[in-house]
Amino acid sequence: MSEVNIVELVTKEVENKLDVFFANMKEKIKEEVKEVIDSVMKRLQGLEKTVETLSMENKDLKCKLVELEQYGRRPNVRIFGVREEQGEDCKAKVAKLLQTKLNLDITESDMDAAHRVPQRAKDRPKPIIVRFFSRDDKERVMRTRKKLKNTGISISEDLCIEMLQLYNRVKNDTLRVQDCWAWRGNIFFKDHRGMTHKIHYGQSLQDLDIPVMQYKA
Repeated sequence: MSEVNIVELVTKEVENKLDVFFANMKEKIKEEVKEVIDSVMKRLQGLEKTVETLSMENKDLKCKLVELEQYGRRPNVRIFGVREEQGEDCKAKVAKLLQTKLNLDITESDMDAAHRVPQRAKDRPKPIIVRFFSRDDKERVMRTRKKLKNTGISISEDLCIEMLQLYNRVKNDTLRVQDCWAWRGNIFFKDHRGMTHKIHYGQSLQDLDIPVMQYKA
């Protein structure tokens, strides 16, 4: 065998061994990459579940905090449309309103506090928040507030911002809601079938499966 043939054989043998080596390396790398990807995907799935769990817990916590804040407002009412005067005594003004317009025997001593709160509209009197010592007095006010109709004055529940936003969303969904009101810090509504529902913070009308009103052709 000539020297040239020997070199060719050796070269071919080396090439074959290199081909086998790189093929094995390629498969090994593919397996290692797959293991790394599988490990990362499992970790991501675990993280997604953790994030989902934390999100649900955060939502539940937020709902409980809103309910707690609203519960603390149960003795309160908001009064709208009472004319502002410089140096006014809000307690005295509210007591006079309740006595003369609602015929209630409620005096200043029945109120823990009464004060104005800011509002966006500058062309209307700022509302008055009244906190009663007794929730019974508050509910007597709420039950007789209809006597204020056509007076320009109105009385409502003192809803926290989150509950007020929920109330407005429900009230403005006229395709599903016929009427909406608040009582004892809770929000109720009547759908177009005449059925009454209570909605909690964190819920939506879709969650309650409230149907959309069907218009007749």
